[in-house]
Amino acid sequence: MSFSTATNIQSIANIFLETGTFHGGGVTKALNAGYSKVISIEIHEPLYKQNLEKFQKEIAEGRVELHLGDSGHIIGPIVEKINEPIFYWFDAHDQTMNDAGVGELKCPILQELNQIMNYRDEHKRRMDILIIDDMRLIEKKEVGWNIDLTEFYSAIWKFNRDFRLTREAGFIPHDILRCENKFL
Repeated sequence: MSFSTATNIQSIANIFLETGTFHGGGVTKALNAGYSKVISIEIHEPLYKQNLEKFQKEIAEGRVELHLGDSGHIIGPIVEKINEPIFYWFDAHDQTMNDAGVGELKCPILQELNQIMNYRDEHKRRMDILIIDDMRLIEKKEVGWNIDLTEFYSAIWKFNRDFRLTREAGFIPHDILRCENKFL
């Protein structure tokens, strides 16, 4: 994960929420960047348990919150209770090639966006910032993630009609889609 994207956001959002904890690199980087609260969702139970142990101190301090489950199903209730802007890092996808997990879908981005819209009111969403990683895979039909790009972009505009969309480098050039309110 290229994290330069997430470092100058605290003036808008102090909560970092990622989908796909994996080995906890995003949690560590978000803590180091100064986010007051880091929330992460992991579907693969062995990785979830590994991260519970890795971040036990930060969990006890209330700085880290880890959730086990399919982010496409559980992200809504998690964000519903948050009353301040959230910086989202969407990175949940099939990890079977790394002996990790896969949920109901190989990439649940549409379900995640719809869950958030169902549980978080429009006023709160207007301040949220979205980072969607792995755009090269989302956009390639041959990868097999089966994401309809018309539906994908419609969901982003429904999430916040005032978004400005920009592409940034991740590990690969232009692999990150950044969505933030153009009026902020």
